[in-house]
Amino acid sequence: MMPIFCLPERFTIAQLKSVTEAIIEKPVQRKSLMHRIEVSSIFNISDEKISSGGRLAQLYSLKPGADLMNFERNLSS
Repeated sequence: MMPIFCLPERFTIAQLKSVTEAIIEKPVQRKSLMHRIEVSSIFNISDEKISSGGRLAQLYSLKPGADLMNFERNLSS
């Protein structure tokens, strides 16, 4: 299961990646993480962006009532 409950209500992909890597203790490929986010359809994409690492980062949130899912494949590189 994606560790979205360890994040604020609205979060960036970088924050999700960081928390995921901390929990599984392995690096995560950003491209794989993005693909899973897009395929899952459980996230809202906010129009709001925040400054992150010198550029603006899109904010995401969990859709109300979204069914959480377990991913069977590894995210590691």
